Amino acid sequence: MDAKKLTRILLTLGGVTVLGALAWWYYFYTHLARPLRSDLTDVIPCIYSSGGSCGLVSGLASFGGGTPYEPMVLWVGVALLGIGFAFKFALKE
Repeated sequence: MDAKKLTRILLTLGGVTVLGALAWWYYFYTHLARPLRSDLTDVIPCIYSSGGSCGLVSGLASFGGGTPYEPMVLWVGVALLGIGFAFKFALKE
């Protein structure tokens, strides 16, 4: 496989994964925030972490049969973007 093609694939896949993770976070937490009359700013750390109250909310959602947001998806996307950008800068030299 061509290195430039691999770089484009990594960057595209990473970008789509990050955007998908952000959309999933928004969908999951807006459905929880509305009934509680809460603000999304309270759950911003849940974008990148599953500790504390974020883990509790995810556990309760799983227990209730829902599909909780998983921050690992965001981190996979960030890693793909990082690798893609590293390849891109390495190819310029």
